[in-house]
Amino acid sequence: MLTVVSGYKKIECVKCSIVTVLFLVLLLSFSSCSEPGTEPNGLDTEPDPEPSSEFDPQEEWWLKAQSYTYLTDIDQMLSENSSVVWWGNGLTSPEKIRTEIKDEIDACHDKSIRYIVPISLFDIEDHTDLSVIKEVSAAMMQAAVLKLDGSPFVIIDNFGGDPDATQYAYDINHPDWRQYIKEQALAAVDAGADGINIDDINGNRWWVENGWGSFNPSSEAGFRAYLKNKYSIAELSG
Repeated sequence: MLTVVSGYKKIECVKCSIVTVLFLVLLLSFSSCSEPGTEPNGLDTEPDPEPSSEFDPQEEWWLKAQSYTYLTDIDQMLSENSSVVWWGNGLTSPEKIRTEIKDEIDACHDKSIRYIVPISLFDIEDHTDLSVIKEVSAAMMQAAVLKLDGSPFVIIDNFGGDPDATQYAYDINHPDWRQYIKEQALAAVDAGADGINIDDINGNRWWVENGWGSFNPSSEAGFRAYLKNKYSIAELSG
């Protein structure tokens, strides 16, 4: 009895094995006909097109028409339909950008007004806090634009009516001043600014075109390197 049952089970297992093998053969045959780009009947088909991106670069806000304004009372800006502050409280220090200017940015963002931080390539101009001009003047005299007699170039003396506040011009070729500009830009990013307005983009060209030049050692070294690379010793000596 047990043997018969066992034999019956063996027979059934053999049948199952045969059916399984036949199924696998059919499955492999079907797969070989179903390569990418073909139907099981061997007909070529085109792959489904990928959905096109809905991203539109023209949706970037700075590419749309905007109403730019100086920073004033927010309610007034809203009444005038101003959408972007392109000039806040002047050209100031990285520290102030991260604190007071950040507060201005947050207040504007709360009213859906964008805020652009201005940065000059050659000066500081903070009318609301004259201590910034004094601090930069004390720390950056080595980077000032120098006249032919070696004296620093003054843009505004007695800035803001303070005899101790002098607005100097700084040499974009000096590494200390360039680093200061970078720190201003990083501070603007940290503060959440929507953009940076580069003011005085002509940099040292302003002093050259007006016949003053800049005789700061950094600019002189750069000019000597330019002459050395462009001309031979004989040409320079002649």
